[in-house]
Amino acid sequence: MIEDKRIISYFTLREDGNMSFSRDASPENVRNRFKAVAEKLGTDYSSMVCGHQTHGVNVGIVRAEHRGSGISKPLCFDETDALITDVPGIALCTIHADCIPVQFWDPGHNAIGAAHSGWRGTLGEIASCVVGKMSLCFGTLPEKLIAHIGPGICGDCFEISADVYEAFHGKFSE
Repeated sequence: MIEDKRIISYFTLREDGNMSFSRDASPENVRNRFKAVAEKLGTDYSSMVCGHQTHGVNVGIVRAEHRGSGISKPLCFDETDALITDVPGIALCTIHADCIPVQFWDPGHNAIGAAHSGWRGTLGEIASCVVGKMSLCFGTLPEKLIAHIGPGICGDCFEISADVYEAFHGKFSE
């Protein structure tokens, strides 16, 4: 978790419930869970933004008019596994099961990013895509960026197949 009074960083727990609209038959139940998390964090539910994640490397640029997208309003970010913004008060939300959350903060430009990094996104270098998009859109300097890798599945609980190993070994052999 990134700790600074200017931002809030939070990973939901099992007790917060299922936060995925695609994995719950009741969208209203999921909205209520988002409302409960927003209340717990002291943030505005209608300013939370989520994309439709597809294990890719697309990065959505969240502007003020996107407040609530994918949660309290219709989805604006389809096939988007990372979101970035420099609009104060917007909460970027990514959904993870066994995939890895990665958070980004540029304190100099007051910009943030959140990424869903599954093995396909990791192989596609989604974190680099976020840094590149933040640099382009907000003037973020990579060396000034603070990043945090959140909790995810461990090696004792997940086994990769030979084709995944080969893909990673081929790209990151060192």
